[in-house]
Parts: sequence; C-alpha cells; structure tokens
Amino acid sequence: MRLRHTLNFTALAALAACSNDSGSGTVTDSNRIGFSSKKWLDVVVASHEGLQVWFAQGQGQFQASEQGFLTLPSTTGVALGDLDGDGDLDMFVSRYEKNPNQVWFNGGAGRFRNSGQSLGQAESWRVSLGDLDRDGDLDAFAIGTFDTFTSPGVVQPHEVWLNDSKGIFTHSGQRLGGTGGYDACLIDLDTDGDLDAAVVERSGIALWINDGKASFSERGSRLSDRAEADCRGLAVGDLDRDGDIDIVLTRLSQCEVWLNRGEGRFDLGPVFAGNFQSISVALGDLDRDGDLDAYLGTSAEHPNRVLLNNGTGQFTDTSQTLPAGHTLDVALVDCDGDGDLDAIQANRNSPNRLLLNDGRGYFRDSGRNLGNWMGRWKSRRLAIGSLR
Repeated sequence: MRLRHTLNFTALAALAACSNDSGSGTVTDSNRIGFSSKKWLDVVVASHEGLQVWFAQGQGQFQASEQGFLTLPSTTGVALGDLDGDGDLDMFVSRYEKNPNQVWFNGGAGRFRNSGQSLGQAESWRVSLGDLDRDGDLDAFAIGTFDTFTSPGVVQPHEVWLNDSKGIFTHSGQRLGGTGGYDACLIDLDTDGDLDAAVVERSGIALWINDGKASFSERGSRLSDRAEADCRGLAVGDLDRDGDIDIVLTRLSQCEVWLNRGEGRFDLGPVFAGNFQSISVALGDLDRDGDLDAYLGTSAEHPNRVLLNNGTGQFTDTSQTLPAGHTLDVALVDCDGDGDLDAIQANRNSPNRLLLNDGRGYFRDSGRNLGNWMGRWKSRRLAIGSLR
C-alpha cells in the first residue's frame, strides 16, 4: 500500500481528507480519500472482538502481525495518529456496550501496548483525530452510538477528548447532540483555520462548528431533509473541482452529493440514480482522469458499487457488482504498486477483501482475505498507515 502526500491540517481542510491516519500535526492518509505513493502502508482492522494488524509486504501481499489478535470486546472503530509525539502511529480505539474507549501506544515496530486509559463508560461508534484546540497535538472527536441490537435504546452524545501532547486524554466536558451518529469527518467548514465536524446522523448531516478552542456548537439545520431516516456514511473531497470541500452522503435509498458554496454553506447537488443500499463510501481517482470517483460499500449482500465522476460532481454507475458482505468501511490505496487505487473492504458478514483496480476503475477480487476473528467476521473499521 502506498502513500502519495503528507499534509498539514491546513492542507487537510483544503483537500478535504477525513482524519483517520494522522501524525502529530500531519495527516498521512484517510480511509475515505485515496492515495498512492512510494511507501507501503499497513492495515489495522477493527472488529467487534478486537484488532488485527496486517503488515504490507508489497505486490498486494499482507502478513499478520506476530503480536496476534488484540482481544478487545465491543470494539467499534480505530483511528491512527502520533498521539504521544514520538514519531510513530498510535491507536485510539472506540468501543460501546458500556466499555471505555482506549489508547494503544506503538512501540516503534508496529507492536502496540495498552496505555491503561479508560476514557469514559462510553457508547462510541467512531472516532476521528485532529488538532481541535490548535495546540499542536491530536485530539479525539468520538461519535456517540445510536440504538443498536446489542445496546437497545442506548443513544450516546458525541464527545471531545483533549490530548496533553503525551497521549493522555481528558474529557472536554462537552456532550454534543442526543441522537447518536454513524460517521464523521473533521474539516474546516467555515474557513477560519480550525477543524469543524460533519457528523452523519440518521436524518442527515449535522455540522458542528469549532470556536478554535475545541468548543463546538451546531450550525443550523442538518443537510438532507428527505423523509427517510436512512443516512449512513460520508466522504468529503472536491467533487466539482472548484477548490472547496464537497460531501457525498450515503443512504440506504439514493445517495446525495452536497456541493460547497463557501463558508460552510452547502446546496444539494446530484442525487445518485440507483438505490444501492449504501452504508459506506470512499473517494479516490479510480479511473485516473483527475477527479474523485466513489466506491460504495453496501448493506447485507447487496453488491458493492463503483461510480465515476465526470468532474462536476455528477456520478455514473459502472454497473459492476462487486463482492460484498455488509461493507462497513472501505479504504482506497495502491496495494500492488501499479499506480492506481485498489480497494480494501471491512465486511461484517464475510471475510475482508482486497480488490485490485485495472487502472480504469474496474475491480477484480484478488482472493486475499485480510482476516476475521475465529470464523466470526464482524469487521467494522479500517485504519491505514506506516506502522513500522
């Protein structure tokens, strides 16, 4: 897996990468926007029972870490970043079912140890990392859960955790919203130089504006006002090539494009023609024509989809029916070193798959399985980065 760019957080806002693989003050990659480069990248798979690290070997090959499976029941997500300032990537792990979030430090060779922190008796579904208070280290925006099969009736507000620069986190005291969420990106929505939060809730996207000191307030009404409360995921990027940050919102019904009109104002753009039962999305230039295309992860056994952008934010389905298995996350990265973006899928109901791109945005299953937990799939999140 390869990486093309290293970005500071100002560039992050400009290029609209969601923070999920970050160094101190830098962003090296994101699950939802694709990159390729000269450096092979590793994968962390978060599943319901814990974490598995896979080291990239080149040419689309991966080897499981000798540390083995890191058992951590009720894991819901993971984000990578240099949390303690020692130059390597650590893990912030989100959990639910009354289990606390945790921080795991990297020893420098991709071997992780629990820092011992128990960050609230939380019900967190996802976490995004970014410098929320502009003090030079990575803080955490934890997305609260919604009503789930394993936690019926539980709805958790979103929480902000502040880093002391050594990887020790303190609760900011904020409990934001009350409806839970599915996904989020940290981006500078109002172009004031700090990171705001776009959070997918059932009924739309809530925009939380940062005052520069990691204190958030919700701005206006949510994006998307359709009757169906079926929103599930998002990815951000410059979809119409006008230099600002746009949003793709996935829904179980028709997905939506929201075009940025400046200062955090968005208008509804094209609506995807098909009803794909989409629950996740990643953006990347899949056909190498210079704009951002969309790879959709779908629910249950509906096939995953690839849609190509014409450069204006208008997407066309390629009619590929790709293997799925309730794909809760997708990462687009160059896994085989041929210069195009391949796809790694985190599947809840089947093995995690690597699909290789032919350079035109058409994918084939490589046959490689990036793990499961003792026959139980239940994968939920991917984090990508150079761990050694």
